[in-house]
Parts: sequence; C-alpha cells; structure tokens
Amino acid sequence: MKRHKSKNKIFDELLRHATARQLEKLSDGAPAEKNVAAKYTFSREFEEKMQRLFAQQRRYEQNARLRKTALKIAAVILVCFTLSTITVMSVDAWRVCMCLTS
Repeated sequence: MKRHKSKNKIFDELLRHATARQLEKLSDGAPAEKNVAAKYTFSREFEEKMQRLFAQQRRYEQNARLRKTALKIAAVILVCFTLSTITVMSVDAWRVCMCLTS
C-alpha cells in the first residue's frame, strides 16, 4: 500500500514537471498580447454588436436577480398568509366571527 502511494507521488511529480516544461515551451512560441492587440483591429460594426451583446447579457442577469428576489418575496408573503390563516382558524372566537361574516 505504501509502495503504491509512493509510486503515485513520484508519478504526480513527474507529470507536474513535464506539464510545466510543456507550458513553458508553448508560451515561448506565443506572441505577446500587445502585438496581437496592435495587429488585429475590429470593425466599428463588430464593436457595436459586442456592446449590444454585453448589454443584453447584463439585462438578462438583472432580470434573473429580479426574478429570484420576487420569488423570495412571494414565498415570504405565502408563509405569512398561511401562518395568519392557521392562527385565525385555531382561535375559536376568531373562527366563529369569520364564519358568521361570510
């Protein structure tokens, strides 16, 4: 059992080292971010579409938060209504009064 764990530790270390070396090799060949930004410029139409897409996503997230808040408020109102109905129906004097008025 101990031997198996030690083999796993050795394998993990070798894998970690190989991954780090491979990442280093890949990053050496990649161009710098400044060069990429200078080389590619997006059209005005594309930028406008992206801004509309970002705005649409923000609206969706705001609506989701609003929907979640509304559901919480509805749940609280339902619990309050249920508790008040149970309270009224459990007291004899109020129950008789409610039954006579309807």
